[in-house]
Amino acid sequence: MTSAESTSIVIVGHVDHGKSTLIGRLLYDTGNLAADRLADIRQTSEKLGRKMEFAFVMDQFREEREANVTIDTSQTLLKHKGRILTLIDAPGHKEYLKNMITGAAQAEFAVLLLDVNEGIREQTDKHAQILKLLRIEKLAVVINKMDMIHYEEKTFRQHEHEIRTLLKERDLPVEAIIPISAYEGENVAIRSKQMDWYTGETVLEFLDGCHPTRNDGADGALELPVQMVYRPNNEELVLGRLERGSLKKDQNVVVFPSGKVVKVEKIVKYEENPKIASAGESVALVLKPEGQVKRGDVICSEQKPAKGAREFGAHGFWAAEAPLRLDAPLLVECRTQSVPCRVTKLSGELGEGSLQELHAGDVAWIELRTEGDLLVEEEGPLSRVVFQIEGQVAGCGVVGSVLEKTA
Repeated sequence: MTSAESTSIVIVGHVDHGKSTLIGRLLYDTGNLAADRLADIRQTSEKLGRKMEFAFVMDQFREEREANVTIDTSQTLLKHKGRILTLIDAPGHKEYLKNMITGAAQAEFAVLLLDVNEGIREQTDKHAQILKLLRIEKLAVVINKMDMIHYEEKTFRQHEHEIRTLLKERDLPVEAIIPISAYEGENVAIRSKQMDWYTGETVLEFLDGCHPTRNDGADGALELPVQMVYRPNNEELVLGRLERGSLKKDQNVVVFPSGKVVKVEKIVKYEENPKIASAGESVALVLKPEGQVKRGDVICSEQKPAKGAREFGAHGFWAAEAPLRLDAPLLVECRTQSVPCRVTKLSGELGEGSLQELHAGDVAWIELRTEGDLLVEEEGPLSRVVFQIEGQVAGCGVVGSVLEKTA
């Protein structure tokens, strides 16, 4: 593999519509499942008295395997045609909507699943609202379990019309609507002979066409949120994905928010030591001097230093049971950054009027005052934020205006 470009796709949908099965089948059909992992899944399925369960590839927890419900957000890598696709399995049950937000906030593209026997359900509209709010670049709808209706076209067309109508109401463009059987592998990675009436792309073909819009840093900007710092073999490695701009060996960079200047001594990509890294690539950096960087910092350009925010407004979706009120303390996250803040203003979705509180499912304009510097932007990879209360995800938003920047 010559490139470390990583593309994130979130798989969402109502509970038990087949998200985990779809991901497991994709991995199986593309040769991304190791033999020992496959053997473990077969053995676990047999112990539970089931046929081969591809969902177990993603459903890591014992309670998930027994209940057949995805509880937490899981991620796996699919390597195909020299690219890396990060598939995020987001839970569909209403009790786990907050976990779905976590998954969607990390993604650039989305696949929304519907069970052909059930169609649009309670969570479908909420998921559509969140995907729209987070400005997902491209969406495909996958109508699953076609084998249960003997691959009959008429029912598919009815659901196709209904979901197009809903997404149009939400102003959420859809790239493709694909009939599949995730378990049988029909139209997943291989075109279905059972549904020769369908002439569109398979799920894998849709994924292959997902190429995120990248900022190459022509304006001099550079953004690499630090995910991890660790020390193998007495050498400190700083890990993260380059969200904006490019990095060169021997380049000086600035660490946000400390303002410290460090030098890029080495770039590591998949056991290679290249002299340059580009936007979209996941890399490990050796920086000198060591000990200047931690998780939550952002590597930025020395030529165009980043300016953090202390006050900003965001279009937000509230998901917690407890209402959000003015002056409420929150923790706001942007990529790996995490800063305490307080709510200074609540108003309608377009900023009109004034609200005293938000309830679960509400979409509104939220203004916040942070206790520390936070690097956010109105457009680009650092425009999405996630809200937490007492360690639990409570909502999400997209930055609409930065009201105060630090020097």
